[in-house]
Amino acid sequence: MNAQGPNNPLVQYAQPSGQMQSTLGDVREISASNDGVDVMFYGSEFHTPDDLTTEQSLNLTHGGYQGWFDRLPLPWYLERYDSNVSSTLTTTTIDEHAPPVVIMLEEDEDNLDIDLTERGYTRTVHEGYQHSRPLVFYVRANATN
Repeated sequence: MNAQGPNNPLVQYAQPSGQMQSTLGDVREISASNDGVDVMFYGSEFHTPDDLTTEQSLNLTHGGYQGWFDRLPLPWYLERYDSNVSSTLTTTTIDEHAPPVVIMLEEDEDNLDIDLTERGYTRTVHEGYQHSRPLVFYVRANATN
């Protein structure tokens, strides 16, 4: 009966705001048609060692895999879309793989050595949780075509 808000105890704080649905729709389309890495997380909070070379298996009885809980709520969507997900701590890896989607915390943008918008990516910021956790999505132009 009440709007989403930080003072509403019935709203799950770790769910993304409704505005993220459009971007997640793009990710779903990309994952359905792309070969290779679909989504690459950038930054230490989301990093999972060796996930570019090793299949990460989701095992919730042992707490998922390193970085999985920090990526919430996105892993639920990415798993459903059958997205090929990886992560990196370096912009060299982003250059090398040219993923259609790059996701990072807004605070990690200052660490990028490359300007993704100059490389044809569209930048969109969404709250990763209900509030107070800005996530930046870079989606490469024409990646959904």
